[in-house]
Amino acid sequence: MDEEGIIQQQPQEEDSRLERDEDPIIDMTEQSVHIKTRRSATSTISQDKEVKRMNKDSLEGLVGRYLDLKAKQVEDEVTQMAKEKESSQGDDFSIKRCISVVRSMNVIEDQKIKAAGVFDIPNNRETFISFSVDEPETVLLWLRRMMDKL
Repeated sequence: MDEEGIIQQQPQEEDSRLERDEDPIIDMTEQSVHIKTRRSATSTISQDKEVKRMNKDSLEGLVGRYLDLKAKQVEDEVTQMAKEKESSQGDDFSIKRCISVVRSMNVIEDQKIKAAGVFDIPNNRETFISFSVDEPETVLLWLRRMMDKL
């Protein structure tokens, strides 16, 4: 029995030894898997953050370009409106219109020619037309003073 007992004990010792040997390997493997999982989770989180950061940067760039485009568009529209306003005012206060008003007034030929010199200045044309609409006597006095300054 001793022999059997020894034989019986040996397998038990081997089994227990194997279990003891396997435990550290299993533990190390489990730890390694756990660390790798944690690292991959960390790297996945880092990658997700990087992707979000890149998306945020590209979105900011896109919004910035859009705002620049809109600002330029508004600037172009303002410039166009200013040109249209200027051209419409130019028609309202054109030299042709000023000369037409002078022809309807009691003015000699020499004064008509001097008046054309007064109308070279846009502000003078605007003042002349504005006076001519409401105050015909005042416009004639104003025109004569402006011609005397020439």
